[in-house]
Amino acid sequence: MVFEKATYSTKAVLECRDRIRNFDWTTNKKSQYTWERCRELQNLFEFCYQKTNCILFADGWTPFDDFSKAMSNKPTKKELDRTFKACERYLKQEIFGIWQLMQAGEVNVTD
Repeated sequence: MVFEKATYSTKAVLECRDRIRNFDWTTNKKSQYTWERCRELQNLFEFCYQKTNCILFADGWTPFDDFSKAMSNKPTKKELDRTFKACERYLKQEIFGIWQLMQAGEVNVTD
């Protein structure tokens, strides 16, 4: 049985990488964790999903779900920091992983 390789756009992956890098990941106070910030993070995951069509960025598959649940449960700042940083690590690792697959020729690459 032959499986088709995934196809990723170099331009799209670089756009995701830049958007992830430019996202404000710093939080000094619990009050900085607002629903607006939660929505910005969700938009970042959606942007990566739309650009790559990779299910790893889709709703229900990401640490963003844990972060949004934590926001609903009156968490401590430590809990919010932990789930927020998990989202950051996840996004960076997945985009870097896709980039490495592209460089190794294990996925199809366009533009």
